[in-house]
Amino acid sequence: MNRLNSSEALAQYTSQFVTVKMSTSGADRKTWQEFHREFKGDHEGTVPVPFVYIVRSDGTTMFTGSGMMEVPEMGKLLHKALNQSGKLFSEKELGKLVEANQKILAWREKGDIKQAVAQLRDVSQLGPPGEIHSFAKPAIELNATVTQLITEGRTALTSITANLEKAKSGTDPDVTDSDRVKWLSEYLKVRGDFAGLKPLKRDFTKAKKLIQKDDVLSGMKKDLEVILDADSANSKTSVKRALKKLNSVLEKRTQGEIFDKATAAIAKLKEKSGG
Repeated sequence: MNRLNSSEALAQYTSQFVTVKMSTSGADRKTWQEFHREFKGDHEGTVPVPFVYIVRSDGTTMFTGSGMMEVPEMGKLLHKALNQSGKLFSEKELGKLVEANQKILAWREKGDIKQAVAQLRDVSQLGPPGEIHSFAKPAIELNATVTQLITEGRTALTSITANLEKAKSGTDPDVTDSDRVKWLSEYLKVRGDFAGLKPLKRDFTKAKKLIQKDDVLSGMKKDLEVILDADSANSKTSVKRALKKLNSVLEKRTQGEIFDKATAAIAKLKEKSGG
């Protein structure tokens, strides 16, 4: 331990480890025996001290050995361990990971996936969502939470894409315009909620291309987007612009579900703007 802490050559490594010294006898003996069993030390019988253990933050035993080591040998060992330990974070960065995870879980609990995904902006510089290469507990927990979000989004997109495949013009005679509106609305909802997750980019691209290649689906999607956008119109100018676009939808569609949705959106905007 003295050599480990006093060597200038090892300082660049030891500053990135938490060093713990235990005695194999006396008051520390029971603690050491438990540590030895927990981290699978391979020292049996009478072997030279010190016993050396390198344990990663996730509990993985990276090295066990015994006897004195020269500084160069110890340096190589610590260097190898660091390379296998993932990204190291400061206390401030770990705090950000913990906070982001808590906020995501809270928004998910409220059923607001869009806000849950938005919390990743605060930690985007610390690593890719769901794939932060670190064995620190906050990173592992955040990765698990984000992976659940990705799985949820991918499952929804897979189902929607399969339905849209059936919805293409001339593919399935049993598919109605009402089905198309339903599935396109689901797509737009999932896009609004999960678009901030980069791992889903390929899934979104697949669905997007499928829609773009079919004139019926593409046209319906554009009209549904007009209806969705109208809901966020607040200023006089944006309300006027939204009403103009909605009336254009009504000119194309004189009946059907999209006509009904556009009519309801116009009534809502007029009520919002006082007539």
